[in-house]
Amino acid sequence: MASTDGKNSNNLTENRRKNRRTDFSYIVLEFVLYPDTSYEIFVGYTLNISDGGMCMFTSASLKTGQELIVKSDEPRFYKKAAVRWIERHDAFFFKVGLEFV
Repeated sequence: MASTDGKNSNNLTENRRKNRRTDFSYIVLEFVLYPDTSYEIFVGYTLNISDGGMCMFTSASLKTGQELIVKSDEPRFYKKAAVRWIERHDAFFFKVGLEFV
C-alpha cells in the first residue's frame, strides 16, 4: 500500500544527502593516488557528482580511506578526494563513493 505522506525509501535517501547530485553519461576521468608514489594513472567513469563528492566505476582496487587526486579535461575538474565506500560491480569494475576533501 502506498504511503499518503509522499515519502518512500528513495525520497528518504535523497533527503539525507548534503548536496544535490548531478548524473552524467559516464564522463571519463583520470586519478592518481595521494600521495603519489607509483606515478601510475588510473581511469574512472563518473556516475554522478555533487559539491561534496562523486560516485564512479573503476577497475582499480582501492581501499576505504585512501586519498586520491581526480582530474578531467571535459568538464575541467581537479579535486582531492577520499574513498568512503567500495562495492564490486562486476568481474571488471568496482563502484566507488568518493568524498571531496
